[in-house]
Amino acid sequence: MRKSAVLGIDIGGTKTLCLLADRDLDVIKEVKFKSAPDKGCKEFTENLLEATKSLRQTTTDKGYDLVGIGIGLAGSVDQKSGIIKSSPNLVCLEGFPLRDFLRKALRLPVTIGNDVRLCATQNLDLDLFLHLPVTRQGK
Repeated sequence: MRKSAVLGIDIGGTKTLCLLADRDLDVIKEVKFKSAPDKGCKEFTENLLEATKSLRQTTTDKGYDLVGIGIGLAGSVDQKSGIIKSSPNLVCLEGFPLRDFLRKALRLPVTIGNDVRLCATQNLDLDLFLHLPVTRQGK
């Protein structure tokens, strides 16, 4: 039986950290890149896609099944649509459907929300991470 892994993404104004973790929340690999808000949404999403696809390949190479993605960012997200409503650190992402963008690109469930809210309401249990009733969206 293959092991499960999750991908956590912390989007900040200076850098974005993409972290691959196993069921015990031990870090398997991480990728960082400059968020570069002045470069626009296109460059940011290209860098994000490159990082997430690289980490997905790592799961395959190391015998893991990537089961979901969690994204935290400053600002707010419309939970029905997955569209970023406000993003003070990356204004270029306002109005962008980040949840659906990654869900379609990687064909995985994606959880997205305010970074502080997710941290405060999450007890770091992998099963709960993938079943947050307000934010989880299916494949």
